[in-house]
Amino acid sequence: MFAAPVDKLLAAFHVTPAFAEAPITNAVSMELLCFVLLLAYFVAVRLSLSVETPNPVQHLAELGHEFVVTQTEPIIGHGYEKYSSYLFVYYHYQGIKSNGFGYIKQFVGPLPILYPFMFVIEVISHLARVLSLTVRLYANMFAGELLTLVFFSLVPIGIPLLVIGLHLGVAVVQAYVFLLLAATYIGLAVAHEH
Repeated sequence: MFAAPVDKLLAAFHVTPAFAEAPITNAVSMELLCFVLLLAYFVAVRLSLSVETPNPVQHLAELGHEFVVTQTEPIIGHGYEKYSSYLFVYYHYQGIKSNGFGYIKQFVGPLPILYPFMFVIEVISHLARVLSLTVRLYANMFAGELLTLVFFSLVPIGIPLLVIGLHLGVAVVQAYVFLLLAATYIGLAVAHEH
């Protein structure tokens, strides 16, 4: 569906795709579709903002915002407002900004002789957070797609729609888990020792 516009865009930059009939993968096309749908939603929310007569689009946006706020406030603590819009993007930056370079002390441990070893272990640990979330997301998506394909091959009508609904439910739960984990990472990064 996106082949012709993408081919034209690539041709404008003098890039010839290996497969003109499919210049981008299904995953990239779904990302583009999600981007366009989210952009349309946010534009609709922005155009419909009203204090006197809020419409259903504004109510839905406020409901989503309230949900994120009620989940992140108890985890992050004081000052959660400035982080709730950017979960899992820059928690180390916020840790340094909140605690200064004393934030780095958490990477080196209590004994100076262990500093080099602890630093390497802690850096790997923090990189593993991102990697574990990435692998978890990929595995859930992959398993959901395989399950859908299996049911489509066994029973082509009806049952696969239930599996797709289940897959969407799992996606919502995963988004919730990612929100909580990201809020936890930020809460740990910006915590001050008392």
